[in-house]
Amino acid sequence: MNQLKEIHTMTSQRQNQPLSESQILLDIEKFTQEIISCGIYSEQLTYFKYLLEQFDLIYDIDLFYCDYLQAFIKLKLILDGMRYSPFQPIGSDDQTADNYDFVLSLTPEQLQELLQQAQLCKSSIYTDIQQFHLQEVDNAKSLAEYLTKLFNHYSRILVVRVDLKYTKEAQTDINIKQFYQHFEKMRNRISNQDTCFENLHGYAWAMEQGTENGGYHVHLLLIYSADKHRKGSYLAQQVGEKWIELTNQQGTYYNLHNKAYINQLIMQGNEIGIGTLSREVEGDLEKLLTVGLYLTKETKESQRLRVKTTKGMQTFGHGKFEIESRRGIKKG
Repeated sequence: MNQLKEIHTMTSQRQNQPLSESQILLDIEKFTQEIISCGIYSEQLTYFKYLLEQFDLIYDIDLFYCDYLQAFIKLKLILDGMRYSPFQPIGSDDQTADNYDFVLSLTPEQLQELLQQAQLCKSSIYTDIQQFHLQEVDNAKSLAEYLTKLFNHYSRILVVRVDLKYTKEAQTDINIKQFYQHFEKMRNRISNQDTCFENLHGYAWAMEQGTENGGYHVHLLLIYSADKHRKGSYLAQQVGEKWIELTNQQGTYYNLHNKAYINQLIMQGNEIGIGTLSREVEGDLEKLLTVGLYLTKETKESQRLRVKTTKGMQTFGHGKFEIESRRGIKKG
């Protein structure tokens, strides 16, 4: 079976390298998807054991784990009941509680029971993922209204896009709590509108979890006064450097004003929605909405966070249009 070969290859590759919390959760999600869809077999037990051991290193009972992770945790709790049982149901010695070695000896009947328990989670998994899609639709509507108001209020704006992430070396040390704390500091700076956030008219952001070692990252959209600023690339660089500072050098960033990236977009026939836009120019509003609504694409299901600090943790946000400091907006 190609699937089993892939699992064995993945196991050998993973065991020789440290993994980030993000990557462990993605690996567990993929494994859980496969067993719910295709069943669980003895050939998968080495990899199953490995994932249980990796999850043990990062599991935090105070965090909220999403959809497929909840199903995996359910299986883990069942196995932990066996692992710590005083009756030692698996033919092992007194060291059973120190590891998951006994998983390699699970019987076909026990595997079938685990599969049934995992499949009982299908309904809640479907509900969670549907809720994600519905929330993205609401986010897109809210963001479009906000961006349209900003665009119509100012004659010209400077649109800046930058992605905030972590260095490859730092990813193995970063967990969801640290990610949340780092970006909370950044959000406070944005709200204070000091240093590189001076003359900021508006903003939007989305916290995500990249696949294939993408790790935790933030898509950040900033809208400045085009009368006060002209160089979007410079501002994106300054924002990125601020992120590096706030993360104690663990962060890095991608400046979407990179000339090579923009030229690539042009070659692909894409509209460029960053830089200076004007309400007097036909099509500029559509450009702004295109670049902004990337943050709320329904199709970005694979980029959703698999773990949150709380169930209600905010992963998307934007500024308010009706604020007292905005010229021309009536107070209270």
